Amino acid sequence: MLDQAFRRIGEMPRDQVVEKLYDQFKTDKWKVRRAAAATILKMSTAKHIEEFMSKLPDAKEQKGFALSEALAYGDLMGDLKEGKPFDILKRWFDHGSGAQRASALSWYYKYGTAADLPALQAYESERTAAPKCEAEDCKWACDVQKEGSKEWETKDVKTIGDFVKLCIEPKLRDVKPEPKK
Repeated sequence: MLDQAFRRIGEMPRDQVVEKLYDQFKTDKWKVRRAAAATILKMSTAKHIEEFMSKLPDAKEQKGFALSEALAYGDLMGDLKEGKPFDILKRWFDHGSGAQRASALSWYYKYGTAADLPALQAYESERTAAPKCEAEDCKWACDVQKEGSKEWETKDVKTIGDFVKLCIEPKLRDVKPEPKK
């Protein structure tokens, strides 16, 4: 029902609904915020990335921001037309709240390859706090393979550096770059 309502809103002109959708970012219900954000991003182009990022929670407000939100936003922003989303997102890799930085770095989760691993190493020691979300369905944790084993374990993500090391880099290790044409 919620998704259907946001799909209908997405059929309206962006300038008539975007501010009302951004008002939904103030809720502590992360699934509502994610649905509103997805609607906004589907109505947007690359020139709207700065606007979107500025509406994400700052360091004081980011409690209740889910890891899956950041991953979804990185995916959706990377798909925006009329510009180069990566070039705009790069600015957010180095500054902003944990929610903003994780959302920008999540571009790599969908669009990155093993060739991007050296660039990501610069963020492994980043101490900016990752957002917190206490509900079981939104915790900041990633499954990683135990060293020297085929078993997996769940590790908590406390910083942006943890997010890069535990969530993004392991996924990219097996993604080969497309051959140059």
